[in-house]
Parts: sequence; C-alpha cells; structure tokens
Amino acid sequence: MKNILLLILTISLLSACGQAEDNHSDGGQDEEALASIEAQLHAPETAEIGAETSVKVTVTQADSFVDDADEVMFEVWKDGLKEESEMIESEFKGDGVYVLHTTFDQPGTYTVQSHVTARGMHTMPKAEILVGSDSATEESEATQHHDDAHAESSSSEEHSHHDSELAIELDHPDSITPHQGQSFSVKVTNNDQTLTDAAISLQISHTEKEDGSWVDLEETDNNQYVGDVTFGYSGEYLITVHVKKDELHDHKEFHVTVE
Repeated sequence: MKNILLLILTISLLSACGQAEDNHSDGGQDEEALASIEAQLHAPETAEIGAETSVKVTVTQADSFVDDADEVMFEVWKDGLKEESEMIESEFKGDGVYVLHTTFDQPGTYTVQSHVTARGMHTMPKAEILVGSDSATEESEATQHHDDAHAESSSSEEHSHHDSELAIELDHPDSITPHQGQSFSVKVTNNDQTLTDAAISLQISHTEKEDGSWVDLEETDNNQYVGDVTFGYSGEYLITVHVKKDELHDHKEFHVTVE
C-alpha cells in the first residue's frame, strides 16, 4: 500500500512540474506575440536607368526573423504620380528577408514603399531612389533656379523656401505604452491657414533600436490628420512628421517617451 501511495505522489509531482514548464514556455510565446513587428527597408540611394535594382525589407518580431508574413508587397511610384503607383509582390529569401527586383525606365525620384502584413499587424516603411545620373543635375538646376527667383523677390531667407510659414503640431496621449495602438494626430497650418488635402506621414525611430517604421495619416472632417501608432519597446522615440502637398515638402521632429 505504501508503494502505491509513493507511486501516486511521484506521478503527481512530475505532472505539476510539466505544467509549470508549459506555463513558462507559453509565457515566453505570449511575450513574443505581444511584440510589434519591425520592418527595416534597405534601398539604394541611386539607380541607373534600365538596370535591375534590388530593394529588400527585413521583418522581425522580438529580435526573431518573421518568415511567415501573410503578405509583403512593394509599391513603387515616381515623384508626383502616386495615383499611378505599381504594386509588386516580393520574393522571400529567408531569415525574414523579402526582396523586390525592378527596373526604372525614366529618370527622376521614385518612392518605394513596402507593405508588410504579418501576425495581425501592418507596417509600411518607405524610401526614395534617385534614378539616372542626369536627374541629379536637373534637380540641382531646378533648385538653384527656384532659390534665385525667390532671392530676387525677397531678401528674407525664410521666404526663399516655398514662400510660406508652415506650422506643424503633433498631438498624442500623455501616457504612451508599448504593444498598444496609440492615437496620434497632426495639425498643419500654412501662413495661418489650415493645410488640407496633404500627404502626411510619421517616421518613427527608437533612439537605441532603429525601427524605421512609417505610418500614413488620414485626414478627418475637422482638418486634422490621424493614425494609430504601436511602439515595440519602452524608451525614447524620435517622431518625424513629413508634410507634402504639391511643391510643398517639409518636416518637423518630435521626441516622445514610451513607458
């Protein structure tokens, strides 16, 4: 009888240990599942006309590679022609790397934006590529002509840049926590007039971990631009608000603390 009781006690102890190990393991999985996905876009600054150009995005979560993304697409458009953008499916290379191979037929500045959907989350980092050796010269000459024209009409250096006074305001919750969507809003005025129908994005970077994620904001009825931001870590973040409308292109930096 004593042997039977001893056997039952031993089995109970082993079962309890197994459950404890399972709970510990599940805790680690839960912690990883809560972490935001991170997408680092790697694109060349310049490219030649007609030559194959490679752009890649590395997707991670909690410092682990994401090899099971639901979808990774690359959107490509020439500056000023966003409505004519082309969506191209990526090629998976392993270790969280998804690659785009493309060619550019005309000179100019192109935007490449990766659309990464994985594990119930979405991020859209983007980069600019200057295509064609002549385009750099053309843009330099155009900029010089633009500056010269304003210099002739005004001695103020402030007015020689788009002849405007742009004010950018960023509003966010007083308390910001990681792994939870936080509502951010931006209000922009140009010469004391509310700026509408603009393309406004947030570029988000951790001061120690280079997230490099982007969030495109949507315009609301009260002429503000809003969007949800999810932070993957605690600490200090740099948020750069990018504002673009027609020939107007400006940005402003803000610092926030995630606790």
